[in-house]
Amino acid sequence: MRQERHGLQGRVCDCCGKGGKLLYVTPLMPNEEEGEQVQIDEDGPEAEVQQNKTAQDPFPPSAAEVEQHRINHMPYRSWCRECVEGKALGERRQPRSGHESRIPVVGMDYFYMTQQGFSSRGEMSDFPRTPAGDAALQTARVKGDVVKCLVTRCSHTKCIFAHVVPVKGIDEDNHVTQLAVDDIRWLGHTRLIVKADNERSLQRLVREALKILNVTAEEDGLVQSSQEMPPKYDSQSNGLVEVGVRSVRAQFRTMRSCLQRRIGKIIPVAHPVSSWLLEHVCMQITALLRTDDGLTPWIRARGRPFNKSLLGFAESVLYKLPSKGPQHDVGGNMVARWAIGTFLRYSRESNTYIIGTPEGVRNTRAMMRRPFPDRWDAETIGNITTTPWSHGLAHAPAEGPPRFRESDERLEEFPDAAATLPRRFKITRADLEKHGYSEACEQCDHVMRYRIAKPGLQHTEWCRARVIAELATDPRGQARLKATEERINRALSERVEASDKQQQGSAQGGAVPAPEPQVEAAPAPMPLPDLPGDAAQRHSPTMDMTTTRWVTTTAMPVWILTSWPMTRWPNYW
Repeated sequence: MRQERHGLQGRVCDCCGKGGKLLYVTPLMPNEEEGEQVQIDEDGPEAEVQQNKTAQDPFPPSAAEVEQHRINHMPYRSWCRECVEGKALGERRQPRSGHESRIPVVGMDYFYMTQQGFSSRGEMSDFPRTPAGDAALQTARVKGDVVKCLVTRCSHTKCIFAHVVPVKGIDEDNHVTQLAVDDIRWLGHTRLIVKADNERSLQRLVREALKILNVTAEEDGLVQSSQEMPPKYDSQSNGLVEVGVRSVRAQFRTMRSCLQRRIGKIIPVAHPVSSWLLEHVCMQITALLRTDDGLTPWIRARGRPFNKSLLGFAESVLYKLPSKGPQHDVGGNMVARWAIGTFLRYSRESNTYIIGTPEGVRNTRAMMRRPFPDRWDAETIGNITTTPWSHGLAHAPAEGPPRFRESDERLEEFPDAAATLPRRFKITRADLEKHGYSEACEQCDHVMRYRIAKPGLQHTEWCRARVIAELATDPRGQARLKATEERINRALSERVEASDKQQQGSAQGGAVPAPEPQVEAAPAPMPLPDLPGDAAQRHSPTMDMTTTRWVTTTAMPVWILTSWPMTRWPNYW
C-alpha cells in the first residue's frame, strides 16, 4: 500500500539534469485512503547554512614542473606526495572572524624551567618518558636543577597565569589543583571549557579542579563547566597554551637577564626570586599587553584598565605599614609608619603591591620609590626566602635558598641626553576664543575652521605678540607666563651645566671640544598690536633689540634672560 506525492514541479535536478515532477513514495498515514494524491509545496523559504571554507585543492602542475620540482623538492608543494609525507605539519587552523567559541576555553599545561630555558616534558631529552626518566626528573627537581611550572591561559580574555610547582614541604597535587581553581575563579566566567594535554597528571588536575568548581558552582555563579579532550598523541592541539608559554618565556628571559646584569649575579631557577618573577611576568602580560582589538587582557576580564603604578621587579621601595590590624603600631605609636621592602609583584585579588621583607611578605596599598642608587641591592634580593606558596603559611621553609653566583655582565651605560630646547609659550584655543583670532595667521585660521591646532604650524610673530600682551592683563595669564619663564630658566641652567660638564671632560681627556650647534637667528621684530586705553598704558610692550625678547615695562617680572647670548638662544615667546 503506497501513495505518490508530487512536489518541486518545474525544477531541474542537480545530479541528473532532469526536470518535472519528483515523486515521493511513502507509506500511507492513518486516516488516508489508497489512491489519494497530496500536493506538497516545497517552494517555501530555504534554511540558512553556515558557510565553511572548503579544503584547499592542490593545483595540478605540468609534467615538466613535476620533474623540475623532484630535483630537490624545494619549496614545499602540496601536490607532491613526497613533500606531504616528509614536510607537511598538518591542517592549518588560523583564527577566522566569526568562528570563535562562544564558551571560553581555559587551557592548562605543564612546562619545565632550567638554567638554559623553558622546555615541555617531551622536549627534555635528558629525562625520557620512562620510569627511570621520571625518577631522574624528580631527583633533578629536588636538587633545584629543574623547576616544574603550571601555565593557564584563557581564550576569551587572553589572560595568562604561571606558577612554580613546589617539590617538597607541601602536598603538590592539592596545591596545584588549588592554583588552577583560583586562576579560573579570578576570570569570572559563568560557562567554561577546560582543556589540557593528554598527560595523565594534567587530566587528573583538570578532573580535580572541575570537581571543586562544581561543588562551589552556586557560590561562584558558575552555570556550566566541562572538559575537552585533545586527540591522543597530538601535543600541538593545545595551541592556546603553547602561544602563552612562548610569550611568558620571552618576557621572563628578558626580565631575568636585566635583573642579573643590574645586580651582577646569576639567579638560580630554584631561588624564590625566580618564582616571584614568573608570576610578575604573567601579570605584566595580562595587565599591559594589548590584543588586536586594542584592549588588554586585564580590561577584558575586569572591565577596567590596570591602574597601579609601574615598578621595577625586585626594586627596593618604601611601603606604608597598615593603619589597622595586628601589624598596626607593633612598636607603639612613636615608630615610623613606613618601612623598606622589596617589590615582588602586584596582587590581582586585592589590587595591592606585594612587598618582600625579612619577616615575610606584606601587602600594601601605598608605596614610594627610593633614589635610583638605592633601588637594587644584590644582598637584599638574595636574602629573600619566602616563596609564593609559603608566604601564607605560619613558617617559611627552614633550609635557605640557593645562593647567587657572580657574573661579569652588566647593563650597558648610556650617556645622559642633552638638554632639549624648551617649547615656546603655548597658545590654546581658549586663548584665541577669548582674545580673538588674528588675520593672516594660518594657525588661527586652522583652529577657527577645525577647532584644533595643526601640528608643525606656528602662529605668526605678530599674532603671538598680540595674544601674550592680552594675557599679561589677566592674573591667570600672568601665572602662565610666569610658569613659562621658570621653565625656560630651568632648561637654560640644564644646558649650561651640560656644557660645563662637556668642557671639563674634554679638558681632562685632552680632546678638542665639539663645535656648538648653530641656532637660527631670531626673527625680526614685528609691529605691535594696538591695545585699548588703560591696557596700553599699563602694559606698553617694547622690543629689546639686543635680545629680541618680549619685555613689559610694568612692575610685573621682566621676562628676559640677559645672561645668555641670544645668538645661542632663540626667541621662545
